Amino acid sequence: MPAKKGLFRILPAAVSMLVLGLTPRLSNATPVYHSCPQQIDSSAIIALGIDDFTEHTYSVRAGSVGSFASCTITRTFSAPIDSITVTIEAGQADDIGFVAGILVTDVNSQCSGLGRVTIPVDVTSVVSTNENRATLTLKAQENCCCTTGWGEDTSPGRLNAKLHWKVMLKPTPVLKAKWKAALAKASTELGIQAAGSAFVATLSPFLPKGFALLSAVTGFRPRFFANFPRTPQTLITRSLLNLSYHHCLF
Repeated sequence: MPAKKGLFRILPAAVSMLVLGLTPRLSNATPVYHSCPQQIDSSAIIALGIDDFTEHTYSVRAGSVGSFASCTITRTFSAPIDSITVTIEAGQADDIGFVAGILVTDVNSQCSGLGRVTIPVDVTSVVSTNENRATLTLKAQENCCCTTGWGEDTSPGRLNAKLHWKVMLKPTPVLKAKWKAALAKASTELGIQAAGSAFVATLSPFLPKGFALLSAVTGFRPRFFANFPRTPQTLITRSLLNLSYHHCLF
């Protein structure tokens, strides 16, 4: 009985390690970026899939009515971008809000109110990508006086521009090495290093063939799992590996 308690005491750490390190990253915390230009460093995220949010705010002294204040946002990932979708979900602009040339807020008559994002707007068409970097430009157009920009930096309590990022990265040798290390560490936490090593050795021939080939996965997975001894520890490991397969990472 004590052995079982010990096993389940270390299980949460191993589960967290595998899920956060290898499966599509879905973050609950929303970081807020100030000033301009804005740099988002996501190079520490080793998942192929990223689904998260960022908030952005900036403020400059207002120019003449009709002038623009722009802020470039660049996000850097751990591997080249395979596909990307960016949507602006919320925010208040002082006074009219754009992402590049796309109007994303409502428009009020001069000096009568702020521009607000009333519905999510897909702005992917104005996101430029270069290898592992994605760049877009947040813009605010002056329609009154005093300050121009987005969010709380123009005045406390205002809504920051909230971007929703859905990104798929291309697998690279560096990412593959990090995944192998994470799996080996997870197996060590469970006290079954041999099983983790066997998994890495069995997986290696399949890595160059791509990570989303379900035919290859379903073809070799049963043969591999058949080699596991049926102990409580390895049954848990099999469940964890099933989780990674479910997300089509291998």
